[in-house]
Amino acid sequence: MLKNSAAYKIYDVEKEAYVSMKVRYPEVATIDTFETNEEGYLVTPEELKSGTYRIEEVKSPNLFVQPGSENALMDGETSIPLNEVTNAGTYEEAPRDSITIKVDSETAHEVEEDTGKTIIVVEVSNDEAVGSLTIEKTGEVLVDAKAAEAPVLGKVRNALSGLLNRVSNLATGEDVMEVAEGYSFTYRGRERGAEPKGRPAGKAGGRRERRSRQRRGIYC
Repeated sequence: MLKNSAAYKIYDVEKEAYVSMKVRYPEVATIDTFETNEEGYLVTPEELKSGTYRIEEVKSPNLFVQPGSENALMDGETSIPLNEVTNAGTYEEAPRDSITIKVDSETAHEVEEDTGKTIIVVEVSNDEAVGSLTIEKTGEVLVDAKAAEAPVLGKVRNALSGLLNRVSNLATGEDVMEVAEGYSFTYRGRERGAEPKGRPAGKAGGRRERRSRQRRGIYC
């Protein structure tokens, strides 16, 4: 069930004018914009006469793209799927064509059981509105790690460092021996002894993986 309606105009291609129809409920009025109900369809209050008509969506439900306003993520001539993580591509306009119908004796139709009226069914689809997210990480990139010394020697050295530093702190307030870190790390983009500098470490782009379409019916 839709939380909000879509609205349409019907353009008479031959007369070059929008179609107007009379409604009698809740009050008598002439309208040229037709809205779907909560179930996602609408029935025109009057039958369309023979001719060629273009269905134009003038209002889309929230979170859906109005037909004719679609975009695609393109990398040159290639369209990038929405479920692909990439840094490439730019968004370009990719509008779908409007729906055009022809009403005549050859047009496929249904017959309403209760009234015997002829009904032409037109389905309109909307893409769900999606976007993209780019995450940029900065800083050094860890490329290697190795033990600075044998584990047993490291433990003995750290035990001795702790004892000597406690004695030294009582006397001078300073450590006299460094504690072994156990591992030596190598970073990309940093020379030995140089101050660390932030560097771009990579980008990860992602888009929502859903691309659902909402279908609605227009009954003329």
